[in-house]
Amino acid sequence: MAFYLRKGFNFGPIRINLSKSGLGLSAGVTGARIGINSRGQSYVHGGRHGLYYRKNLGSINTSRGNSSNTNQGNWKLDDKEIFTDTGLTYLPQSIQKPEFILPTLTTKVGKATLFLGIALIIVALFTQAIEFKIGIGLLGAALILWNRRANQKVVQIEQSLEKLLALNPSEQNKNNWDLLTTGIPEKAKPTLALHCIQSWLESQIESGQITPINQIQSVLNLDKTKFKNLVILIYKDIVEEVLADHQLTEEEEKLISEIESKWEIAPPVIQEEKKLIAQFKRLREIQFEPLTPIVSEKSFNSDEELYFESEGRLLHLRVLDSWQQNKIRYKNMGYKLDIQGIIRLTDKSISIEEGRNTRTYPIRQVEDIYLSSENGVIEIFLQNRKSPLVITCPNLFKFAAILNKIIEA
Repeated sequence: MAFYLRKGFNFGPIRINLSKSGLGLSAGVTGARIGINSRGQSYVHGGRHGLYYRKNLGSINTSRGNSSNTNQGNWKLDDKEIFTDTGLTYLPQSIQKPEFILPTLTTKVGKATLFLGIALIIVALFTQAIEFKIGIGLLGAALILWNRRANQKVVQIEQSLEKLLALNPSEQNKNNWDLLTTGIPEKAKPTLALHCIQSWLESQIESGQITPINQIQSVLNLDKTKFKNLVILIYKDIVEEVLADHQLTEEEEKLISEIESKWEIAPPVIQEEKKLIAQFKRLREIQFEPLTPIVSEKSFNSDEELYFESEGRLLHLRVLDSWQQNKIRYKNMGYKLDIQGIIRLTDKSISIEEGRNTRTYPIRQVEDIYLSSENGVIEIFLQNRKSPLVITCPNLFKFAAILNKIIEA
């Protein structure tokens, strides 16, 4: 059970929470709420006065999965899902982030070589031939010494990283880098630098002391492509973070502008982030505006008002392929097309029409909605329906805001 500081805002019983994985909506009363995320995992969280706790309750199908695994033996496979973009969503360009995988910094040497060295020394003690005794004994001692020195080197690298991460922005210079990496193997320094840069940039944000990015580049001597991708990734995360309350203060705007300038963020990337900020601002504004009916070529009942109409797709999440490795069952997940046409949202229903085929879902059956800006979809959980509706459209943020407004009414 982890505690966290609340970020979000309320509209009646509906709460909107922004995280790096998307925009989650849950329902409940003050101090206790329950919801379901985009992967069908239920959760409960509660608390008051800014300090909240959250606990995952597990998957809807947990009991069924456990029983099947129990029948397979004394151990069960852990499931790990990998999401693949199948190109069916209207994903905003600003949501897309450069691929970056932080490599493992250190790996301690296992005890196998240590045990082997000890075994060789024991064998040498009971060997009669003096030449064989000396050779086996020296080999065993060498293995023990190598195991010890290798693990000492790992500890040294970890200690160096700890000291580097403790530096404040004014101390992040070449002299301190050279001093704290003395004795570190040259082949380990690029990976150490990647772990270091992420913390250094984040410490600048926390302190508000933003330094020119070329100074850090010269200190750490990183691969330019990896360095650029990591900087853009951190910048995009910063924008998402300040959008947590769906409004930018003057201080936040000033900080972002300074980051864009001193970190040399490319203008196209900045423009895309500005569009994202505008979409989230509009999402908030809609919650405080009266809903305005729109006119459509399609006729509706006299007591039904149309509030949204756009092209879009109804999708479903499926396992594209799966495999097992090291007692882990990997599932490659992706969206498949169910129906493509015109999506309409009224005060009575959600519908999608493709030619003569129309799917309609009553608003009164909506229990929860989850907007994943990262995946470019909105998931709508309905009463007596096991899997959510997965909808994507070009105006996804507007669709989510209006749907939330209708549910709140």
